[in-house]
Amino acid sequence: MLDLDPYVAKDPAFHRKDYVPQALQGLTYHGHLYGLPRGFSATVLYYNKDIFDQMHVAYPSANWTLHDLLAAARRLTTKDHWGLMLHDGPGANDKPNFFDFLWSFGADYINSAGTACTLTSPAARRAFQWVVDLTYRYHVQPVAADITANGGWSGALFTKGKVAMVLGAQRWFYLYAPLLGGSAPAFRWGVQLPPLALDGKRRYAYPGYAGIGVWSGTPQRDLGYQIARPSHRDRGRSLSPRPVSTCRLTRLFCILTRPLSRRTGRPTRSPSRRSRTRVSPTTW
Repeated sequence: MLDLDPYVAKDPAFHRKDYVPQALQGLTYHGHLYGLPRGFSATVLYYNKDIFDQMHVAYPSANWTLHDLLAAARRLTTKDHWGLMLHDGPGANDKPNFFDFLWSFGADYINSAGTACTLTSPAARRAFQWVVDLTYRYHVQPVAADITANGGWSGALFTKGKVAMVLGAQRWFYLYAPLLGGSAPAFRWGVQLPPLALDGKRRYAYPGYAGIGVWSGTPQRDLGYQIARPSHRDRGRSLSPRPVSTCRLTRLFCILTRPLSRRTGRPTRSPSRRSRTRVSPTTW
């Protein structure tokens, strides 16, 4: 991958302070920037106000811990709806974001040196068990079959009024806000910060993001940087409910920045490279 430091250094429109630090950190390796963020989203707690009122449960607050979240989910669970669903629940099209819970339990997925997996540590095991218990011990979260039967993901269950709370991505907001092109749910709803860790001191959220880099072997390096650059800065300011597909941007990037094969006239294939980058959680 092409080191983008020289390009951002001479780009008058690029300012690191404009971006969430974790988004840039995740695209940095050994102190060098190899990609530009296309989008960024952290976890938030969506909740159905009508269900809370019906069950006489106080709305989530910024002081909630994981203990409070579970206690409320148990009170909100009935034969008509579940109390809680993670992004996106067991067996769904996506996966629950275990990173939030790993960090909340004092665990991590890799050691500080980035050389060993730590998912078998006692703290990590407790985090995984807590998530599993939501479905199979406390029954506050739907099983895979129920998720599939109700749209296949937590956003669908939430809009149908089948779940009282969803820990989901911040970018889902447009799905529930008609102002941004979504359809309005038939109930009142709210958004709150994700719950604090067990110690009640800090909250954690996985910094989900997408980034675009430039192949170091391309003869069109300047053009490659220009393609990557507006994809996060200019489009990131838009409130369009139909964001540009990462796959389409990647295809366009590959066509314009990779040399053509002399035999076929098509873009050549670049060698695959993998690097391990340790991403820190977003904390408040």
